[in-house]
Amino acid sequence: MELWSETTPHPKWDEEQYLSANPDVASSVAAGRLRSGWQHYLRHGLDESRPGVSLTEPPPIASRYCSDPWRYLEITPNMGLRPCCNYKELEHWEPGEGLDVKRSGEAFRALRASLVQGQMTSFCRKCHMQEMVTLDNLHPDCQSDAALPLTTLRIDISTACNLRCVYCAVSQPGYQGEHMPVESFDAIAELASRTDETCTIWLNGHGETTFHPQWTHLAKRLLGLRRQLYLTTNLAKRLNEEELDCLSRVSLIQVSLDSADSVLLKRVRKHVSLTTVLENINAIRQTAWQDGRESPAFDFSCVVYDLSAPGLPDLARLAVSFSAGITFWQLVSYSDVPGDTNVRPITDLSKAEISSAVEQLREACRIVRAAGLTATIEGHFDREWERVAGLIAHSQ
Repeated sequence: MELWSETTPHPKWDEEQYLSANPDVASSVAAGRLRSGWQHYLRHGLDESRPGVSLTEPPPIASRYCSDPWRYLEITPNMGLRPCCNYKELEHWEPGEGLDVKRSGEAFRALRASLVQGQMTSFCRKCHMQEMVTLDNLHPDCQSDAALPLTTLRIDISTACNLRCVYCAVSQPGYQGEHMPVESFDAIAELASRTDETCTIWLNGHGETTFHPQWTHLAKRLLGLRRQLYLTTNLAKRLNEEELDCLSRVSLIQVSLDSADSVLLKRVRKHVSLTTVLENINAIRQTAWQDGRESPAFDFSCVVYDLSAPGLPDLARLAVSFSAGITFWQLVSYSDVPGDTNVRPITDLSKAEISSAVEQLREACRIVRAAGLTATIEGHFDREWERVAGLIAHSQ
């Protein structure tokens, strides 16, 4: 069966008819804010019952290769519970409540069932991370609507940020970031203590973890659990001794870094000094070594877009020089920021440019793996690039 996706329309889709019936969508496509009317239909039009749809039957049954609603849980600053990092809050948690009850509730079960049955919600249809697959190729965990033991608990301590990256929601007009209240820290730490010892705890934010003024307080509580604690940060600010000490005690630090080009970083990520980021990595390691401890492992978290793709091999070489792995993420599109250096998803480029991006990504992975380090392409989005560029068949 041939799969449909945002870049692979249904065989019977009439693009011209849809754009003609929806002039607002046509304007967005002409301005480059949307790739196509088909992309709009999947993201919004299907739920909005837009006119101009020529399909006499729904898109072919397909789903995502995703186990997050079964194995993953994210807690927002206001105690909302999310089944993945891209989904809306499905429940709210109150201190003292059991997570198993919430994860086995109607909202979570319905989401899992929708993926098993190929009846994806709008959030899953427009997912930019997980690969589209047929129902006979689902993730092994996706057998029923029942929750499985958590393997990842992510705690969003803050959705505010010290940066204004042009491709991030934080830069969008009207964005409101928030910090988790300090009085919630004890309840969160108690909740984390009740997870299985094999569950990895991420201290993270859709903003910047260390931007929370009391982030070290929660970090110390979580470190006291003696579990695997991972932390995501941009390392763009100067760190004090207490912050360095906390960071030096976590198991893994994922550093948001898209390029080894310091000029590009300043254009796209604003206020970021590559020198500061690298000096902070060295300072964290020195803090651990001076205390007779092993240094945390480091991983560069790289968002891939049109301007960053050509420099991926250089970023890989920088990672190797710091004994760091790399995790690659596909860009999620937001509206352009007026007056800034805006970026585009790789799938919006020409086939030749997409093919080049595939080559650069492959070379970056080769460099990192040849050094015995880890290179991860989240959701295997490179396969979608290859399909769009015609390098592999859409049915694969």
